[in-house]
Amino acid sequence: MTITNKYDEKINAQKKKVDQALAELKKFKDMKKAEERREQTERAGKRGILLEKLLPDVSKLDDNRFKTFLEKTVANDFGRRTLATILNEQSRTITVTNNPVPAPGNTAPPVKPEAPAQRVGTGTNDIEPDNKNE
Repeated sequence: MTITNKYDEKINAQKKKVDQALAELKKFKDMKKAEERREQTERAGKRGILLEKLLPDVSKLDDNRFKTFLEKTVANDFGRRTLATILNEQSRTITVTNNPVPAPGNTAPPVKPEAPAQRVGTGTNDIEPDNKNE
């Protein structure tokens, strides 16, 4: 066996390992993508059912009118601000919940509570956050 053949065999063996690792990596990525699609489908179904439970007449809309309904009622500045406020509250709750208990003598800084939302308008149930720059 020549030196060249010896190294060629080692190179080919390593290439084979790399190819196997890349195939396994692709398989795991595909599995992850499939799981994400299943979760998205399940989430969409649950949320659609909830929307129809809260607003039964929404089931009478065709897809284009349903899209228009969402654009006019949810996908607007008020809807985005409301979503941002809810996500902010959710992240604060998770952060506070997941904070470990400090060791004795090592106290954590106090959590500053958010100011309550103010009612705006003429007696309607419209609520807007205090800080409109969020």
